Amino acid sequence: MSSPAALQAASPGAAAIAPAGTGISAPGDPRAAADTDIPAGLTPEQYRELRATLADHPQRDAEIARVAAYLQFTAQWQAFLQRRAMGAIDDDLRALARTLDDGLGERLAQREMTAGEAAFVKAALLEVLQPDAAARDAALKAWRAEADAAARAAAPPPDAREAEFARRQAAIVAAWQALPPAQRDAQRLEAELEALRRSVFTTPPAGGNNPAGGAR
Repeated sequence: MSSPAALQAASPGAAAIAPAGTGISAPGDPRAAADTDIPAGLTPEQYRELRATLADHPQRDAEIARVAAYLQFTAQWQAFLQRRAMGAIDDDLRALARTLDDGLGERLAQREMTAGEAAFVKAALLEVLQPDAAARDAALKAWRAEADAAARAAAPPPDAREAEFARRQAAIVAAWQALPPAQRDAQRLEAELEALRRSVFTTPPAGGNNPAGGAR
């Protein structure tokens, strides 16, 4: 699929391209069905490209909605930056900041930005939404703590096989190093470690199946 950055090259909100510049798809035009119910944040061209690219995606509608939401967010962020550069903070800018603030968590959860990028956006929004510096700092610290907790909760559980492999690998290497130099066979050590790797990682982790389906 084209990256969101590439799709963003088409200006959000641009008018649909239609025969003779009418803005209406011609009768029987195969684009007509694709141009109905276009999600907010996508131009007709972007929507058609997404539908074609994701034609065989098992969750096509959900993925289209995700990309549309991301593009809408980035367009709103650019509008925010432009208005912010003008200096004045008015009700319209505050409303835009609240909209961005409401969507920031989802964009971070979808891994469309890093924690550092999200924190930068949050700090910029708080400069508009919270005039008091002390309250602003407290709000940003609280948000960081909440974001960190959410990231830890979403992280996959540790694989106990990793610790088992490390423990047994250390024992094998220590036994090899305890041998007289003349008896240290590097190829034999490598073979033993490979056998250990296969033994440990072909066994599904406790509490679930091994997604890799086999040895590393």
